[in-house]
Amino acid sequence: MGIIFLIIIPVSVLVPNLKNIFLYMHLLLNSPGNPNFDYRLPWNTIPAILAKEKKKYQYKEVNPKARSSTYRTVIEWLEKSGLIHLAYTLKTPQLPLSGYKDPSKFKIYFHDIGLLSAMLDVKPKIILEKEALFSIYNGAFVENFTACELLRSGESCLHY
Repeated sequence: MGIIFLIIIPVSVLVPNLKNIFLYMHLLLNSPGNPNFDYRLPWNTIPAILAKEKKKYQYKEVNPKARSSTYRTVIEWLEKSGLIHLAYTLKTPQLPLSGYKDPSKFKIYFHDIGLLSAMLDVKPKIILEKEALFSIYNGAFVENFTACELLRSGESCLHY
């Protein structure tokens, strides 16, 4: 029988090390024709997008001249690595939901609200205050927490 190791990494250690992960990804995926392409931009813009009233992810928030073809690979990599979850908009609210999703329109949620709070340097005390939780950052913490709990309860895909 094999031995399974459980490694617990505090969020305060994980978030700074994500910069190294993105640098490694940049070196792996960077095309020689575009040496200035920064794979960290989509990750770094997620908190700003979550603060907005309409939280739909738009590539122009990353870069005004960006197209989906430019950053879609990065978004897919972040999703497959388990750092983010995508919630797709529905063309028509009918069953099965996955059959009516629009893959070009989505929201992004962090795997854990700890990532969001660490990126924004929000102290745990503020998050635990009932009044502040619903108002800070335009309700992004509550919405992100709800998305995570739906996935942990067995939902396979998020839609809106």
